[in-house]
Amino acid sequence: LEDYENDLESQFKQMLRDESRSPLEPVQDPSTVDTHPHIRPTFNFAAYVNKSESLQHLVKLGVDLHKLEKRKGIPQFILQLDFERDMREHLKFLTEVGVPLEGLGEFVTKNPLIFKEDLGDMEVRINYLESKRFLPEQISRIVCK
Repeated sequence: LEDYENDLESQFKQMLRDESRSPLEPVQDPSTVDTHPHIRPTFNFAAYVNKSESLQHLVKLGVDLHKLEKRKGIPQFILQLDFERDMREHLKFLTEVGVPLEGLGEFVTKNPLIFKEDLGDMEVRINYLESKRFLPEQISRIVCK
């Protein structure tokens, strides 16, 4: 415990010395200077595609994983999903409301958080549009845009 307190005290004294020093003063110990650039953490699906059935299905659908990688929090969200449990019914629903099968990849690329939406809530929204006498083609266009 005494060593720990001494270590904390020496670190605190070093911080005070560093704060009082001018940025123009020469550095006495170059090893104390942080020379590493501040780089944002990166994420790449490539390491996971061979192991993840869900990612393989998304690739087959034409989802642009590269675009998803750039969006904050999306890679972690997508990796947590199970295709059968979390995606299949959503994709089926989208095709039923008029998203063309060949357009599913683009749709998911633009709207990956669709898998967070409750299917019941989405059905209610479609039912509302139908109650307002929107034609199926119009509903499809609304969903696709």
